[in-house]
Amino acid sequence: HPLVRYKMDVFMPLCASAILQHLVTALDYPQKLVEADFDFSFAKKGLIIDKELGNVVKLDCQGRVLQGAHGSRWLSASELAAAYGADPLPGFEGRSSERYWPLNTFFDIPVAPVFAAMVDLETGKSYTQLTLDIYDSVSHNYLSFDGGYYFGAFKETPEKYVHKRDEIKAWLASLKASGSHKLFVATNSMPAYSKLLLDFAFGPGEWEPLFDLVLFKCCKPAFFTEAAPFQAVTFSPRSDAPPPADGSYVPVDVAFRDLAPGETIQIGGMYHYGNAADLHAALDVEPADIAYFGDHIPYDCGAAKIHAGWRTVGVV
Repeated sequence: HPLVRYKMDVFMPLCASAILQHLVTALDYPQKLVEADFDFSFAKKGLIIDKELGNVVKLDCQGRVLQGAHGSRWLSASELAAAYGADPLPGFEGRSSERYWPLNTFFDIPVAPVFAAMVDLETGKSYTQLTLDIYDSVSHNYLSFDGGYYFGAFKETPEKYVHKRDEIKAWLASLKASGSHKLFVATNSMPAYSKLLLDFAFGPGEWEPLFDLVLFKCCKPAFFTEAAPFQAVTFSPRSDAPPPADGSYVPVDVAFRDLAPGETIQIGGMYHYGNAADLHAALDVEPADIAYFGDHIPYDCGAAKIHAGWRTVGVV
């Protein structure tokens, strides 16, 4: 999201629809779940699903429960106090656990109204099982670029879901032209999806020269704490899948190559996985000289600052 900005008013219904279709077609949820009236104004980044009580809660800056809902019903102040008390949310440490699921990414946001609608159904399943079914749907939709419901719909009309980023492109170009900055992308998104987003937002062939390095599927926050090796990434057009007539999406094959012993990542390259220490060496910079823009506060901003020593900017 720092580089590619989604049109949230249509992006969230698309994500929710993809999850719901799998719940209905593969996990035997009733069709009326798809037909539910979803209030996406309720969905915000940073909400937390309580898998024990079936609530969706919002915390204040001190970590105390500020608001909450059970299904589509808002909980009263007395109900929240009885469930959670006046102290910071008990047992919550900022990441997913047996009891809590924090919704920290833009793909997580639509989960809140979907979970609330599932609670309203009163299926007899435990709240934990409801979240497991959502996990299953999320995996079905987002693990393979050629599978699920989400990517198929997105590839048909990317212009419906993503803004053009001409101003950001011009700003990045000015930074690169100054000669005093090194620019890199480090995203958890898969290569084919990242290319589709950047091709549309910046223009095919126009974003690659802006960056000294492009890193896909970084697996943050492990990128900052572990030493996974990089793989080189190359794209090639798919001859068996010609692009649509309007040229909105050009199908590509993605090839991965393990680096040879002693081989290091090179400026101008594109890579997969990897780690922060090798990135520092490739850029020839000290960690404190890196300013990283991220939209996932714990995994981008928090982990990069705490474990890698980067300066960070949260895009919220």
